Amino acid sequence: MRRFFTLLFVVWPLVAAALFLVECGALPNPFAWSRQPPVRVAADGSGDYVTLEKAVRSAPDGAAILLGPGVHRVAIPLTIQKSVRLVGAGAEDTEVVGDVPGFVVRFSGKGPFVVEDITFRYEGQEPADVVVVVRGEITFDRCRFTGAAGTGKVAQGGAGLRLKGGAQSEVRQCAAVANAATGILIEQTSSWLEANTCSDNGFSGIAYYGLSRGMARGNDCSRNGREGILVSGMAGPILEQNACTGNEEAGVAYWDTGSGVARENEFSGNGRFGVYVDDQAQPTLTKNLCAENGEAGIIFAGGSAGVARENECRRNGSGGIFVDEHAQPTLKLNVCTDNEWAGIAYWGSAGGVARRNECSWNGFVGINVSEQARPELDRNVCTEN
Repeated sequence: MRRFFTLLFVVWPLVAAALFLVECGALPNPFAWSRQPPVRVAADGSGDYVTLEKAVRSAPDGAAILLGPGVHRVAIPLTIQKSVRLVGAGAEDTEVVGDVPGFVVRFSGKGPFVVEDITFRYEGQEPADVVVVVRGEITFDRCRFTGAAGTGKVAQGGAGLRLKGGAQSEVRQCAAVANAATGILIEQTSSWLEANTCSDNGFSGIAYYGLSRGMARGNDCSRNGREGILVSGMAGPILEQNACTGNEEAGVAYWDTGSGVARENEFSGNGRFGVYVDDQAQPTLTKNLCAENGEAGIIFAGGSAGVARENECRRNGSGGIFVDEHAQPTLKLNVCTDNEWAGIAYWGSAGGVARRNECSWNGFVGINVSEQARPELDRNVCTEN
């Protein structure tokens, strides 16, 4: 009993102080959603507020704004700076649509923001992203981002969802499709992307720029105009169990000094490469399936390095793993079989280490070394080529 009263004496002042700070606004209230009555907006102009813009402007901080079925048009780009929860009737039924250049909706503030079951669509012709998150904490669930217009340059629109400025974001079970440049663009921030579809975009399904980090797990990044996932700048995300198939160039591409880990992904059926590594990039590629790509399962070029370990590269149009120019990767325990020409091939002045790889049943040679290439080959198995 004495211990109980001692604990109560110590803990209760701390709890009371925390509640006081919440009431004053100095700390976020984790129960803010439940304490505010929901605000309803109907597409026909009925409901608590006539338009989404008026609802955002008038609703109290922390309110849930319920968008009914139909098309909710925003006359000008809408910036949301207060903590709100936007809830639609389902991405197939509720749309937020704009046609003015720049963006359709932008979230800017500390948040938290929560967005569920809504399609965001841009209908204009001038460069624009669809949804932009500048900063704060935000969660998207079961949303759709489509119609972004742009030139393909990062600063000139074209992204279905652009996450930037230190925003802490979670994007789950969403679709970023049919955008001019990128499905989901992560710029100088950290994000968690899970079970999203990022397909049929002009350039990349998912693109990381700057110092971006985070996790992309279980996403489908297929049929994009260039690559399924792009890692550039000094970005270093973890890519896990994604499917990047049927893209015009590559399943995943690493540029600049891009790094991070790609593990247990499928990079198959792409126009040229499963994995493309160039410049000074140094990723770690582990246990990926790179099959039936137009040229090679994995290629290291430029001055790139990194590690490729325990990947399966089979039935590619030319080779399992290519190492070209000045690249110096470490290749360990990969299985490179049934490729049209070679299991592993070195050109230029490439080097690095190839250790304990299996290169069998390839159309011409297990391991090819030509030009000025000087790799270290150690205990590889090359049979039935």
